[in-house]
Amino acid sequence: RGAFSGEANAADQRILEYTLKLNHGIKLVRCTLNEISTLKAGGSGKPLMVGGLHIALVYFRAGYTPRDLPSEIEWDGYKR
Repeated sequence: RGAFSGEANAADQRILEYTLKLNHGIKLVRCTLNEISTLKAGGSGKPLMVGGLHIALVYFRAGYTPRDLPSEIEWDGYKR
């Protein structure tokens, strides 16, 4: 799954994903901005959680142009 719904261009990140997992035990989780908007942000110093996993770092692969944020849903995901 890619940064956008229906995106198939995630192959370039597989090496990074496998390296993080094999060398450091870090699991990579992919979410669309739409999916992120539905998460309960920790707030007040509480961690962002996705599927029971504590998210320590967020890398945005989308959200750099207005086209990437077509509705308030994606904006909400970006702001979390």
